[in-house]
Amino acid sequence: MKNMMSMETKNTIPLLIQSSDRNKVIKYVHGMFKNAHIVQTNTEGDLAIEKLRTIARMSSIQQTQQLICIVWGFDTASVQTQNTFLKTLEEQPSNLTYCLVCTHEQQILSTITSRCQSILLKHDTVQETLTDIPLIVRTWTREKPKRTREEGMVFIDNLLLNGTYTLSKKPNTAISCKSLLSARQSIETFNIDPITALECTVLFKK
Repeated sequence: MKNMMSMETKNTIPLLIQSSDRNKVIKYVHGMFKNAHIVQTNTEGDLAIEKLRTIARMSSIQQTQQLICIVWGFDTASVQTQNTFLKTLEEQPSNLTYCLVCTHEQQILSTITSRCQSILLKHDTVQETLTDIPLIVRTWTREKPKRTREEGMVFIDNLLLNGTYTLSKKPNTAISCKSLLSARQSIETFNIDPITALECTVLFKK
């Protein structure tokens, strides 16, 4: 599990903040970057590729002071959209720091998370439910009426990775992980819709 970390004010590593409380995120960012100019992007709706391309243009703008760009709802971006943003993160200038905010880190590509410093805000609802795999799956399947095959595979792979960290404290997690593997096989082998596969294996399987 990832806890809140102390950070240098002039940090240039992208941040991936997991929280469902916007006020808490704003307070955290302001506390870490006291002298920086902070802008908020994608304040409403899913993060479409057009929005992310507009946000990425900030990297080419000359800044006289440090700029912190908060990108809300990064986990609503599709696999394709996240892949498009990879180069932007790799070439992030020293005077700009992206803060990618998500509710479910399991929906973020590993190529994104590996380039960021992950922060799970303490006492957040997400932190309390991370070990409850069925609850996470139920939330994910209800957020959208349809999910792509790629989104399903990324979600399951990240959830399995996080699930292995909780096995020592919550042995029953192994049952959910086994169901996740079954859902993954159904998606990969038979091209079954991800939501259907997860509902049949993780949520409704006795």
